[in-house]
Amino acid sequence: MRKLFIAGFFLLPFCTTAQTWKTYANDANHFSASYPADWTQKTKDDGLTFFTSPKENAKDNYLENVNIISRENDLFDSLKIQDILPTVTADFSSVLNKATLESKKFFTWNGQDALEIIITGFPKKNSQQKVRIVQWFCFYKKRLYTATFSRNAVTNSFADIGRKIMAGIVFKD
Repeated sequence: MRKLFIAGFFLLPFCTTAQTWKTYANDANHFSASYPADWTQKTKDDGLTFFTSPKENAKDNYLENVNIISRENDLFDSLKIQDILPTVTADFSSVLNKATLESKKFFTWNGQDALEIIITGFPKKNSQQKVRIVQWFCFYKKRLYTATFSRNAVTNSFADIGRKIMAGIVFKD
């Protein structure tokens, strides 16, 4: 009985820190996503949807975020995800100083071929804060889906949550 009590005592913090998640559906842009209840969700007029982290503490000056957008174009029906790689990696030099491509890989997202790139650098607006950007691209039914997770490159506080949000994005017809 004593061993059971001790085991329960050590497991209690894991049981009480379970995170509540919400589901957001964007019918106009054909996707849904799950995100932590303590994150903020906003959608701009152009359809760009943001999920922004809470502050970690009073000194936290960078709020991690995941954003998602989809664009429709008949040309997307004939493109392969490998076709966009050169364009995507070149675009980062316009928004990041010292942009460094850390990795690129092809994977499956919603049953479709997808591309992940990870880039680090310093935003041109704030050259003091190094950021890590994970970006996913996927074509699905004449739509290009882009999900971007931007976070502080020094800390890993929300790295797992950001990836979980991205993995939970579901394309809709």
